[in-house]
Amino acid sequence: PATNLTLSTITSGITNVSWVNGSGSNRLVVVREGLPLNQLPDDGNGYIANSTFASGTDLGSGNFICFAGNTNSFNLQGLNSTKVYYICVIEYNGAGTNSNYLTSNFPIANNLPFQPSLAASSLMISQNSNTSASLSWINGDGGYRILIGKANAIVNETPIDGTVYTANSTFGSGANLGTNNFVLYSGTGNSTVVNGLDTNNTYHFALYEFNKDLNGPPNYLETPNLIGNISIVALTSGLNELENELLYSISPNPFTEQSTLVFSKEQKKTTIKILNMLGKEIKVIEFTGQKFTLEKGELEAGVYVLQTIDKDKKVCNRRFVIQ
Repeated sequence: PATNLTLSTITSGITNVSWVNGSGSNRLVVVREGLPLNQLPDDGNGYIANSTFASGTDLGSGNFICFAGNTNSFNLQGLNSTKVYYICVIEYNGAGTNSNYLTSNFPIANNLPFQPSLAASSLMISQNSNTSASLSWINGDGGYRILIGKANAIVNETPIDGTVYTANSTFGSGANLGTNNFVLYSGTGNSTVVNGLDTNNTYHFALYEFNKDLNGPPNYLETPNLIGNISIVALTSGLNELENELLYSISPNPFTEQSTLVFSKEQKKTTIKILNMLGKEIKVIEFTGQKFTLEKGELEAGVYVLQTIDKDKKVCNRRFVIQ
């Protein structure tokens, strides 16, 4: 068989296809768009080749003959740089009804970038409100990642190599991979906020690393992937709304070990309460002064409400996040 089949980057619809010749007197190149090759030439048949994709003989199901000859390279034309193409080189002897094709051990190549090898990790999910949740993770070794979500059942569709999906952070508005598996995020970051959620539903998520060239087809790391879920519950009334003017700032927010509260003026007597998103008191602190250091302590990562009650009984609620 031929060996060392390589493709150049698709530029202006053209890629150079080259290889090292095998022991046949000639070779045939078969190209298919979007899906792996699934048809091969039959002995005793001659085929019409054309270097413009989809212009030569179709062996069936879009497997087109794009080259027939005795050299070791040609320019394949008429391509779409955003699509994935699968290409093989088949050695043969004879011609026409005397053609004898080597349909085993032949080289196959495609224009996909390298597949990532390391999945993302440490998925954290927290409810922000009755309709939204925050997700964050540690990136794997892909240049990009895609987040899929499904309501009340685990994610059961995976992204397909070579397919670009439209993402939308409002649940149900992005591309549907099938059976209501929606694309919620696609990008280079390590966090997102998902909106459009409903209370009393459980949302399942799966995150996949992928690579792609600037405008080329993506290559997804199908397994392993990062999965998680969250049940959206009705939050206690008032926790998500400011009941009075902002009396202080929190920085940094989100934080990992500690954050600083700076009040707009000296506090003579202020009660600081840390509540979870269901309104349950986690900690109560009596404070006097203008600056207060909030320690993570034994608090788990997630979203909390920091409630202050001053000497005049004015209440201020602020959300904060521990990473």
